[in-house]
Amino acid sequence: MSSRKTALWLLAPVLLVGMLVGIILSPLGGRIAVTVANQSVPGLSIERASGSLLSALTLHGIEYQLPAGNVSLAAITLDLSISCLFEQKLCIQQLSLD
Repeated sequence: MSSRKTALWLLAPVLLVGMLVGIILSPLGGRIAVTVANQSVPGLSIERASGSLLSALTLHGIEYQLPAGNVSLAAITLDLSISCLFEQKLCIQQLSLD
């Protein structure tokens, strides 16, 4: 195998992971997460998301139907410190509920 093909095989997974991380951390990633959550979690409905995981992520129009009752929030804002994820920690800098 030529060195060019070897370099391509080594570089391709790194680029793929980089693209996936970029999408997840972007505003598009927030919208994708809302779509997946709405389809995957029974009783959960989220109208829309704004922001990204790199800045403050705000979810709007949240309703969650449970057997014991319903939970309804106008908005929830979550600001995470991404650097903590590298230390296997979840550091919440801001959490607000409306």
